[in-house]
Amino acid sequence: MSKAAPAVKPVCHHFKGFLGLKEIHDYFSYSFNVTEPAIVISAVVRYSGPGNYLGLTLYEQGSIRAFGRTEEKEGFVQLKAEVFSGKNTPGAAAGPILPGRWQAEISTNQIKRPCPFELTIQVWPGSTTPAKNQSMPPRPEKINDVPGWYRGDLHVHSTDSDGTKTAKELFAIALEKELDFLAITDHNNLFSQWKLPGKINGILPLPAMEITTFLGHANAFGINDWVDWRTGRNGRTINDIADDVHLQGGIFSVNHPCTPGLPEGHASWRHPDFDWHKADALEIWNAPVFSGGEESNRQCRALWDSLLNRGLRITGLGGSDAHYLGEGSQHLGLPVNYLYLSGLSRANLLQAIRQGRVFVTRGPEIYYYALSDSTHTLPGGTLAAGKIKLAARINCRGMAPLVLTVIKNGESLQKVTVPHDSFSYSLDTVADSGDWFRMELSEPGGEEILVAFTNPVYIG
Repeated sequence: MSKAAPAVKPVCHHFKGFLGLKEIHDYFSYSFNVTEPAIVISAVVRYSGPGNYLGLTLYEQGSIRAFGRTEEKEGFVQLKAEVFSGKNTPGAAAGPILPGRWQAEISTNQIKRPCPFELTIQVWPGSTTPAKNQSMPPRPEKINDVPGWYRGDLHVHSTDSDGTKTAKELFAIALEKELDFLAITDHNNLFSQWKLPGKINGILPLPAMEITTFLGHANAFGINDWVDWRTGRNGRTINDIADDVHLQGGIFSVNHPCTPGLPEGHASWRHPDFDWHKADALEIWNAPVFSGGEESNRQCRALWDSLLNRGLRITGLGGSDAHYLGEGSQHLGLPVNYLYLSGLSRANLLQAIRQGRVFVTRGPEIYYYALSDSTHTLPGGTLAAGKIKLAARINCRGMAPLVLTVIKNGESLQKVTVPHDSFSYSLDTVADSGDWFRMELSEPGGEEILVAFTNPVYIG
């Protein structure tokens, strides 16, 4: 029983089960009735390891109410999903606990050996808080109307999934790092959106969740309601999930698609039936993976280039994916996304991501643009075929010398050394319809480790 739970006798439900090796990537739902208003519901599953990895979610009539968090390991693994009627807790949002049908659902992310488990559900009855609107509280949708480049992190986790910092603490860190926007992307839930600080201090929150499926992860940006992530359940596919994100006016962004350094490709994008036309964006630079080796990010860029060569205009993004801030290489805002906006607002953020007005960096700034005789454009824009000029203003921010690579249709077109912190570059070339051009900055040396990249300019 939680220390914060009331000292009344709970109604208990107890289940035991056994998961075999063939029961991987499946869902096992245990239903129970709440017969009167309640103050707390707690679901705890204990199972054996090592090598087994289960998830736990608490649903009220099919809508998520609590996300299971790992609490301890003492010869077994314990997951707890707990919701209070009148208090926000990690992995849940406060709200009335009313009579009805509830479910505690175990998901089998990985089964390496026979896995016995015990599921205990406790319901503490009592007078609940008055019924209230459980929709997301109003949050700033607009900060200013000033055009320019704005910077922020589009992938970070809080205590509402497997992060170590609360939403309030993350916004305090974002303020210290002078970020303009922040997307908290907890696994399969939007609970952090109920827990943002009352004073945003000029930082625009972008509602988001990381859709975490058995075969890969994707960020859903700009949504206002939970999206059911459970592929394979009742015939649901990853394409259905992407469609649901778009129905909410959101952006579907595939995360860290290539992670060869993680066991068995964990978190790589492995959905064989995914329609890439449904992807608005692709996270090709993931900082924790980056810190473990450049090869994974190189593979992500190669995938991105192949999709661009198919004619898909998918925006390339980066994300810190920070879980354990203050530990090792995990830093909020590393890398950071720069977006060109006509003003700092949620609508403008989403539009800039869709249009590819983005460059991503771990420090140096690369302001890339292209010109023709009749017009000019930022990354994500289109020029007519013919003679064009590619140009960039670069601020190395103390990291010079660097190497600038101009990439045409996935191949290196030109490499030049950036010898000083402040540098201007231009290249006159001829482009055909269907071509695209982007730029990368890297450290000099054998591996040329990525420092920054731009999105492409397209020729149409």
